[in-house]
Amino acid sequence: MKNRASKPSVQNAGIQVGVPEVDAAALRSTAAAEPKEFVRKMHDLTEREEKPLRWQQVRNVKALQDALADVVVPGYDATQKRMVDTSAFQVLTSNLTVAGINDAYQAVPTIGDQLVTEFDDNKKITSFIGAVNLIDATRERVDEGKPFPLIGAGEERYQIHHKRNGARIAITQEMFEENDVAGIVSLIDCLGSWAGEQIEKLTLRYVFDVDGAAGAEPYVYRPQDGASALYVSSNAVQTRVHSSGNLVTSNALVDGSNIEAARLRLAGAKNSRGEPINVFGSEMQMVIPDALHMVAWQIKNSVLEPGVWNQKNAYGPEGMLGYKILTSTVLDQLSTSTWGFGNFPAQLLRKWKLRPESVVMPGTSPGAAQSFLDARIGYQARIAWDMSVGARDQGVYVTKNTA
Repeated sequence: MKNRASKPSVQNAGIQVGVPEVDAAALRSTAAAEPKEFVRKMHDLTEREEKPLRWQQVRNVKALQDALADVVVPGYDATQKRMVDTSAFQVLTSNLTVAGINDAYQAVPTIGDQLVTEFDDNKKITSFIGAVNLIDATRERVDEGKPFPLIGAGEERYQIHHKRNGARIAITQEMFEENDVAGIVSLIDCLGSWAGEQIEKLTLRYVFDVDGAAGAEPYVYRPQDGASALYVSSNAVQTRVHSSGNLVTSNALVDGSNIEAARLRLAGAKNSRGEPINVFGSEMQMVIPDALHMVAWQIKNSVLEPGVWNQKNAYGPEGMLGYKILTSTVLDQLSTSTWGFGNFPAQLLRKWKLRPESVVMPGTSPGAAQSFLDARIGYQARIAWDMSVGARDQGVYVTKNTA
């Protein structure tokens, strides 16, 4: 499984489109003469890296509708999974809308994608088998001609569930008639931004196990014998964590001693193979709310211990432990004093049963004619995803620190 450093792009679950130039007469001529080439050019121009075509470049949407609505071009019906004949205007609006949704979605600042290892799985419940009871490296040597011992995996299993979400917008015929491009762009931006915000918010709730710690769904840590909190104050439930657990209470972030308290918890943990984990690697992350950003920055960038005379700062630029600070105002909504320390991608998996995708359905198509008759809806756009986060092991790679 590859840990991806960026969010997945929103996929077009319906018709992929583009437009060579936003000129009604030229577009009509191209679509009528070369329908397949029209669709291909639509897609290419909205997906190109330099100066891609967007809704903001449209000057007269009503003129485009009048020119293209009755021109038939090939398309793909995502609801029925088949090729269909569709309107050139639908091809144009669909691709512009999906591109706009994706732009707004990608523009949402996030840190959640840096705290998880991502993978795709179409099952509602995904199970992982933990490798346990492996052979000790200190055993006697394997002599020449003798078989190497067989490593077996125990029956330690972990589950990751799923959580589907999404929303839609409706562009009315009146918006076309009034050439309300600004209103169309605003709705599209809202849909894409909302999706990015919701995915980030849920991911960070999972990372800090906000719900599971309160004994409620959704749980992040799901061993084979049932769900429980990922962060615990003792190793009674999670036997491989430090004897005092991976939940470090009364550990407000003030100076390097607080980071050391979190590091010692990780140093006392062992993975599923019974081996201690490495807490000196540069992959260590400090995850903090914005309220702690200044304190964390001072600790990270002070050569001397802040507030202490002539003492080197062990967690500063010349210190012993390299770590990366990740901060988000989303965490302030959960707590302004709780912070995390550890190797989060080694602990947490983000499963996509459905990566973010958008589909645009016209109000004037045969399947959606009723919506046009009832409310004069020009078209509707929807974004949807199915995502969850789970722990692939006991909480041996992460700590949660509270004031």
